[in-house]
Amino acid sequence: MTTPQATTALVKAFAFEDQLFRAVQKGVGVSDTLDEWFVVKDVCDCLGIKNYRDAISRLDADEKGVQTLDTLGGQQEMAIISESGVYTLMLRSNGATTPGTRTHRFRKFVTAEVLPALRRTGSYAMPMAAHPDALNAKVDQCLVLVSNLGPQIVQLVAVVTALSAQTKDVLTLAGQMFSAMPRMLEAAKPAARMGNGRKKMYVEDLGRINDLAAKGYLLQDLVADTGFSQSQCYAVMTQRYKVLDSGRVSIDCRSDLGRRSGQGAARSW
Repeated sequence: MTTPQATTALVKAFAFEDQLFRAVQKGVGVSDTLDEWFVVKDVCDCLGIKNYRDAISRLDADEKGVQTLDTLGGQQEMAIISESGVYTLMLRSNGATTPGTRTHRFRKFVTAEVLPALRRTGSYAMPMAAHPDALNAKVDQCLVLVSNLGPQIVQLVAVVTALSAQTKDVLTLAGQMFSAMPRMLEAAKPAARMGNGRKKMYVEDLGRINDLAAKGYLLQDLVADTGFSQSQCYAVMTQRYKVLDSGRVSIDCRSDLGRRSGQGAARSW
């Protein structure tokens, strides 16, 4: 890449739609004739070209160069291209001659507005800066847009708040279950030692289970405190059991349909 002999350099920033890009006016050679050069990465961003290094590699040697420019991070060397190089990139881009495309709009913007303004005044004045009334109107439009979005923002806040409350409830329940886990594991030890994995239930156990249920004990609390299984405690709470002559309690684990049809049999635990 060749670097033109620059006697002066002046950076001017201007905007195309949502993209800010920079023009470099500088004298080349001994004539000090001001020519317009552009930061190639900015031009490629406006044209939608992702690989700017590949783009400038296809330009002629006299269409590209390197210039040290002042940036927010200090002085940096940046690749620049001439006006001819800009034309070349635009014509090689898709949609350059198709009205309505971003490339076409950029081409018209540069050739019809920016370059004539640079040659006429040595600078490019952004339309809003030259017309305060237009700038104020644009600000008013933005304020109206924000106010129209207000109700939607309120709804989103309400949804987020509701989700936060539900999340809190879930975390609270998870904490309660985690706290009850040691008791449930301890209560499961006697049942695990039984041959069939079930703790035998007798008539005196019925009163204890019913008393605890009346105090508001949940099913998992009954399991933890009594050592009986969930199905045993649930059968007592729903009166699905039978007291045998031996004092043992027979639990009916059949479904409602099974009991009505007479299928299956109750189990003695």
